[in-house]
Amino acid sequence: MTRKVRNIDFYQTEENLNQVHFCIRNQGNNMFIQAKHKEAHQLYTKSLALAEPGSLNVALAYGNRSAVLFKKKLYGECLKDAHRALENNYPINISPKLIKRIAEAERLLSASKTLCFYKPMPEISEKNSNALIQSAANSVKVEYSGAFGRYVVATRDLEPGEIIAVEKAFCSILESKVHIYCHHCLKLCYSLIPCLNCTQALFCSTACQSEANKQYHQYECPIVVSVRKLDETKMLHLKLTIVVRDKYKSLDQCKLKPDEIYRSDRYEEIFNLVANTSSRSISDLFSRATSAAGYFHLMKEHTNFFHGETKDCEGVFKELLLFHMQIGPCNFHQISSRLSTVGDADWTLGSAAYSFLSLFNHSCFPNVSRYEYGSVAAIFTIRSIRKGEQCFENYGQHYALMSKADRQAKLKKQYYFDCNCEACLNDYGMYNCLPVIGGSQQSAVETFQLLQSGSLIEAEKAVPKMIKEIRRTETKMPNQELGEFQEALKQCFFIFSTLETPI
Repeated sequence: MTRKVRNIDFYQTEENLNQVHFCIRNQGNNMFIQAKHKEAHQLYTKSLALAEPGSLNVALAYGNRSAVLFKKKLYGECLKDAHRALENNYPINISPKLIKRIAEAERLLSASKTLCFYKPMPEISEKNSNALIQSAANSVKVEYSGAFGRYVVATRDLEPGEIIAVEKAFCSILESKVHIYCHHCLKLCYSLIPCLNCTQALFCSTACQSEANKQYHQYECPIVVSVRKLDETKMLHLKLTIVVRDKYKSLDQCKLKPDEIYRSDRYEEIFNLVANTSSRSISDLFSRATSAAGYFHLMKEHTNFFHGETKDCEGVFKELLLFHMQIGPCNFHQISSRLSTVGDADWTLGSAAYSFLSLFNHSCFPNVSRYEYGSVAAIFTIRSIRKGEQCFENYGQHYALMSKADRQAKLKKQYYFDCNCEACLNDYGMYNCLPVIGGSQQSAVETFQLLQSGSLIEAEKAVPKMIKEIRRTETKMPNQELGEFQEALKQCFFIFSTLETPI
């Protein structure tokens, strides 16, 4: 049994693996002939992930994929794949065609299309940076109370559409589009290179591959299929437990100190997130403990993670994994992405652990929202927030879309609190029951129609209009128009983070 075969569960022999590779690559050839380049690219990448390292199949997959990249004018990516094909002993009898493609790609390199966001990722300027919160602007601060725990408040009056934080995830995982996004950094890439030992991970560069292997992938690699089959949502909890191995002997020192900088790039902040252990039922804790024990067994029996370690290390691993399984449902966030390709809408790209974003409490009538650039989240205001007021995110239960009873039940079940936001306290009705105040020159529905094309120009034109309308309609809350204009503003920001791509 080969290395590739060992880490997937449904290919039993090298012969079967080669047959599947050939079948998928042949499907890619058929798609390429029909000029269905998106489908061809995905199939060629799948075939590459299945190919045995150093085999002819690797060279052929790289060579085939380079042809797609050339057609889509991604000449730089094309050259990477073409050279990789040659490095893997591409057949001499068909190499003249590949060599010609290399020459053409080099000649056209300056005209190569680039992969970029419609608008650059926002940044917090040094002038506006927060001295006590690494990822935030100085327009917000963290406070604490017995009722809310740690929470975020405005330090000045905030207008709709302001960026108040830009945070890179401490730990993230890729859950979809695995054949065009890097397993490690979640970057869009059409020239991914496969893991040498499994079929599940592909990387945008050897640097990312090396960093991933060093931090965690050498351990998850042998068991990644099994973990995903059991419950893919636990992948982030497992990865987080692996990457903080250097903290196992000093967890008692992970408590945060008053007035120190709240950071997004260290584990201490994640470790201090709320797990709600005392509020969980015995059956809930038993289920999570059973899962943790199962993943520990996989790690111990099928990886070398614990080699040379003491029993203490094993105990800490189990306890920490169980802890992460408790803080995850209450604190971790999904990552969304969007490509410019016609027919592609927003989708969930993966999941991530953010330390600062996790401090935003819930409201069924939120005043902030977020959008993502890969694993980096930008938080922005969607209505006016006065100095001293709390900044609220929405955990998925919005008053306009769900009855109060349903919201309260769902929040209690997952987050263990009774919501007392303004929508709940004042019994705001659902969307169809809200008043219409009128007076708008352009309705939100009309704006949504203009934004359906995903046009950056339309989005940029719409933002100041939506901010103006939000200011106008928020003076008579709640009403239908305010919610509509907020959703339109959010759609504009989502368009800003769209990735321009030719495939």
